[in-house]
This record gives sequence, C-alpha cells and structure tokens, in this order.
Amino acid sequence: MCVRIHYMFLSYVLIFLFFLFFFSTFAKNKKNMGKIDFETLPGGWTAPIICEYKDYFNEILEKMKSVHEKKNADYGNNFHKRYERWGFLTALLRLSDKMERLENIYEKGEIQVKDESVEDTLLDLANYAVMTIVELKNEKNGRV
Repeated sequence: MCVRIHYMFLSYVLIFLFFLFFFSTFAKNKKNMGKIDFETLPGGWTAPIICEYKDYFNEILEKMKSVHEKKNADYGNNFHKRYERWGFLTALLRLSDKMERLENIYEKGEIQVKDESVEDTLLDLANYAVMTIVELKNEKNGRV
C-alpha cells in the first residue's frame, strides 16, 4: 500500500513537472506561436498540438541524464547514501526543497540565484523523482 502511494505521488510530481515545464517553455518561445494548432477533444476541450513535442521531450530527457551524471560526479552517490540512512524521507525532503524554490519564484516573480534557472530546478526535481523510483525498485527487489 505504501509503495503504491509513493509511486502515485511521484507520478503526480512528474505530470506536474511536465506541464509546468511545457507551459513555461511554451510561453518563452513566442516565436513558435504560429506552429501551434489546436484539436478538439471529447467533451469540447481543446489541446495544443505541437509538432516538436517528441524533439523537446527527448531533448529534456537527454539533459536530465547529463545533469544527473554531472551532479553524481560532483556529489558522489549522495542521494543513495542518504536514502539508505533516512529512507523515503530523503526523497520527500529533496523534492519539497525544489518545490519550495519553484513556489517562491512563482510568488515573487523573480529569481535571486541567477546561476540556477527554473528549468534547472525542474530538471533537478524530475531527477530526484526518478532517483526515488530507482530506490523504491531497489527496496522492492531487496537491493538496498
């Protein structure tokens, strides 16, 4: 039961991140506004159709991988070590720190730490979510 709740929580975080990143990137790239078509979905809802979606998605995944590898080289396997010691609380703390940062940026409308963009924070958040899933799978398979 607890593992399912954790997976659901992480799924919601990843969905939230996707939409947050998608719409923040979309708003910044107004030059692409002419490339958007809308389709009508059942119930009268409309949704944007963006041809570059797969390209953006794969580009983001590659950037996530690159950021993860660089930070792991700098910090060592710190997340795993902390997870072994503190368990799921480690993930909650790391994820909530990043969410707090996003909320503060949203509320204030500006970034104080200029060398970490909103995109960087979202990539960190997504990486923490994926690392948590890895730890949960390791727990389930008895590899912790």
